[in-house]
Amino acid sequence: MIHEKIGVILDCEPNWGGSFQYAQCLFEATYCFSQNKKSELVAFYIQPGWLNYLSGFNVKCINISGEYIRDTITIDSEKCMF
Repeated sequence: MIHEKIGVILDCEPNWGGSFQYAQCLFEATYCFSQNKKSELVAFYIQPGWLNYLSGFNVKCINISGEYIRDTITIDSEKCMF
């Protein structure tokens, strides 16, 4: 039974080096938390390089445009608690 949805916005590019690796670590920690709490994790990504990485996880992946208003509507429509 899923208790809540947690959204993670991944907006850095894979070629950013340390920033990308930091985002990966934060994502993985959030993923572990969501699995322990039986929460659904939704990953919002801009750069296509994330999709290959995210395919190794049981998460809902949604591509966002990088445009503030459009992305806000998309993210809000998922009704994530966090």
